[in-house]
Amino acid sequence: MRGTSTRDALDGAITAIGASGCETPRLDAELLLAHVLGVSRERLILDSDLVVEGPAVRAFQDAVRRRAVEREPVAYIVGRRGFRRLDLAVDPRALIPRPETDLLVAGSDRSEDALALARLNGERLSLGVEWLQADLLMGVPDEFDAILSNPPYVSEAERSSLAPEILRHEPADALFAGPDGLDVIRALLVQAAGREHVHLIALEHGAGQAEVVGQLMCDAGFACLRAERDLAGIERVVVGEWS
Repeated sequence: MRGTSTRDALDGAITAIGASGCETPRLDAELLLAHVLGVSRERLILDSDLVVEGPAVRAFQDAVRRRAVEREPVAYIVGRRGFRRLDLAVDPRALIPRPETDLLVAGSDRSEDALALARLNGERLSLGVEWLQADLLMGVPDEFDAILSNPPYVSEAERSSLAPEILRHEPADALFAGPDGLDVIRALLVQAAGREHVHLIALEHGAGQAEVVGQLMCDAGFACLRAERDLAGIERVVVGEWS
């Protein structure tokens, strides 16, 4: 691919990535090549003088192999992902941010690896966030009046249906939560019900789980206020208050 035009390089990559079953081969190829060349995706498309040569040849081949053969997510390969108005560093220590489900952002996690990545982003972006390592509310001071949580909520029954990008590369502990996907939410609600100061709770959940999560809230003593939809129009967050 020495001295190859970006158009020819992209055509080959699109064919390889598409043949592997990836849903967005053109977008993936453009993002990978832009990353390798250190240019914007817009320049990649508009600048006819750009060529792929030198070390970029092997780097692009390796990136395409990782995407097409290993089905590694593009975000992990390029090491970043846009989320809200932020350009976040991402790697396999944490889930890849999904823009369509950015309704809730919390500041604690039980994974020290995930928190290390969060701290890196916080320092790089000068975010005024205090991070806390905790397993749900265990070890969290009883001084907060609201709980916002994006817990694991994928059921074991859904495991086989997940895309290879998710199943092979993203941390399983951040995805799966028992037979019906609600084990973590149940445990969190039990802990939240014992908190003196908590009066509001908002829980992100999976598609189709809104009704049962609302009932679990009621069972724990919270009155379900409403369900919020994500950018895809799916009920994604249930909000409740202490009744």
